[in-house]
Amino acid sequence: MLKNSLILITGANGFVGRHVCEAMKNKGFRIVQLVRSRTSISKKENAQIVVDLTKSNMVAETFSVLQPDYVIHLAGEKNRNDIDTQFRNSYDRNLAISFNVIEACLGLPKFERLIFLGSCDEYGHESSPFDEMQREQPANAYGLSKLAVTKILSGLYQSRQFPSIVLRPTVIYGPNQGDEMFLSALIQSLLAQKDFAMTYGEQYRDFVYIDDVVDAIIKSLTVDNKVNGSVINIGSGASWQVKNIATLVANSIQQDANNYLKFGAVSYRLTEVMNYAANIDRAHKLLGWRPTISLEQGLQQTI
Repeated sequence: MLKNSLILITGANGFVGRHVCEAMKNKGFRIVQLVRSRTSISKKENAQIVVDLTKSNMVAETFSVLQPDYVIHLAGEKNRNDIDTQFRNSYDRNLAISFNVIEACLGLPKFERLIFLGSCDEYGHESSPFDEMQREQPANAYGLSKLAVTKILSGLYQSRQFPSIVLRPTVIYGPNQGDEMFLSALIQSLLAQKDFAMTYGEQYRDFVYIDDVVDAIIKSLTVDNKVNGSVINIGSGASWQVKNIATLVANSIQQDANNYLKFGAVSYRLTEVMNYAANIDRAHKLLGWRPTISLEQGLQQTI
């Protein structure tokens, strides 16, 4: 049944979006990709439509023409900067994009489900392992904007039974990720035999491999309607100290790569979350999902 449905994917040119689109095309799903602009990599994609998601009229018209059955909403900005102006801009933009997508879905006469990719940044300084029933305390604009969308979707489910599922992944990593993320920047620097400036690495992080995240997204499309309205953590089920992960990466590349690790060269962010781990029991219960790629396997494939 799903293969006869039209699945619309926002943020299709992003790291997660590219992997989701590739997996879904390999499975024979009908997809349309919404992108901010075409990259040199994506110019041959006939199923891509350039849409400014901040323009509500453009989004509504696109959805009205396409009439998607499902929407996987991945678009957004990952600015975790604490500067006041950037905090406001990041929050406003992410909220506007998501609100326009949600309104467009509400305008469809027949609609099956919206999958929204939230973030465990929504939990912020809450005690870990993070549980979906906890009260969230986001520490940056990215987490705050994601939480705002989560609450909007929760309200719409309670008031109108709007079909949505929020997935809250931990730190996603994998091949071809931009160097704005820690692991990809670390790997690229060590492969190039360049010094890598980082914090002392005392903070704990849960890194989940991209293929496992894609699997969770696809499973979210096919689950029973009773899962609608749910918030579900997606993670590896284990949390590692960042300095140990950096050492593991260095050892996986070559023995002397450890010499390029410059611990303590960068200060912690003022709002740094030191303990970051997620309880993923609900993902197994509601989605039948568990991660299958170990950190060692994922790092090796990424390297």
